[in-house]
Order: sequence, then C-alpha cells, then structure tokens
Amino acid sequence: MKSCQEIHIVLIDRPVVASNVSSSYKVLEGTTAVLRCAVIAANPNTGIMWRWFRTETPIDFEFLSYIPIFTISHIHRNMSGSYNCSASNSVGTSEAAVITVDVQYKPNIIDTQRTEVNEGERVVLTKEIVSNPLSNVSWYNGSELLLTESSVRTATYTIEKAVCMDTKNFTLLASNTVKKNVSGLVELVVNCKWPFFKLN
Repeated sequence: MKSCQEIHIVLIDRPVVASNVSSSYKVLEGTTAVLRCAVIAANPNTGIMWRWFRTETPIDFEFLSYIPIFTISHIHRNMSGSYNCSASNSVGTSEAAVITVDVQYKPNIIDTQRTEVNEGERVVLTKEIVSNPLSNVSWYNGSELLLTESSVRTATYTIEKAVCMDTKNFTLLASNTVKKNVSGLVELVVNCKWPFFKLN
C-alpha cells in the first residue's frame, strides 16, 4: 500500500504597500509632517526595508529605513508635492505608494507702489496675495465695506471714474483657514484737474 505524503506549498511574494492617507495630507507650514505607509501583504513579512523618495524639484531625495514612517520637521511650503514609499523583502520590491503633501500657510499681501491716475479715468486697484489655501478678501474705505472676493490670488477693486476725493489709502483684508484678517494698504493718488483742498 502506497503512503500519502502531504505537500506544503509556500508562496513567497514581494510586499504590497499602501499609505494611510486617502487624499492629500494637509499640514501647516512650520509644523511637523508625519507620513506613514503600511505593508498589507508580503511573504516573508520580516526584514522589510523601506524606501522613501521624491523626484520633484526643487527638493528630491531618497531615504532608507526599517520603519514605515517618514518625519519632516519644520516643513516649508516648497516641500508640497508627492512623496513615495516602497518596501522590499528578500523576494523583491513593491510598487510605490504615493502621499500628496499639501503645505498650507497664511496670506501674505505683496507690497506694491501706489497707483496714480488722472481725475475722470478708470482705475483698477490690484494686490497679489500669496496663500494656501486661496484667500477670501474684503476691500474697505475706512470702515465702509466696498467689495468681497472669494478664493483669489489677485484682489481687484475698480473705480470707473476717479475723482479727487478718491485720493486715499484703501484697506484690504485677506483670510484663509490658516489665518484671518491679514491687512494691507493700497494707496491711490488722483491727479485733479483743478486744485483740490480738503476741508476740515
């Protein structure tokens, strides 16, 4: 009588990895970003070597580690972009998982020279705002609200026909989810056709 022998088949395979972030990883500028990946399948699942890398300019790098965590201290806005993690075992290397890092920062209203026009001319006041996410802005003449704009990179306020009394500083307030009510002044000078005297 023939004896039966059990045959055990062990499948070995390179790792399969995934990130812990389903969409973009949002982080405030100046804080610490902690990126994580995980092995969801591998055989053997020991002796895993992690590779973190980035191929985008101006910052590209490669980092090897035995842990699936990559930490970026004091992150800067130019560090936004795609970060990749892959894992290797004795069989091979996984496809890379991608984490998109979105570094967010408060509005910065860029200083500009004053705007000068002749009386009766159309004038468009503009200010560039650097922020992430984009800013909502409000234009003021003193305490009077003139205009609001949503999610803009360049704030604009138009005066169809400038008069002498439009010579003043307008106030621009910019807000996003990082910081509210960052202010800047926009100076307008109107050249009058006739001498203009401001009465007290």
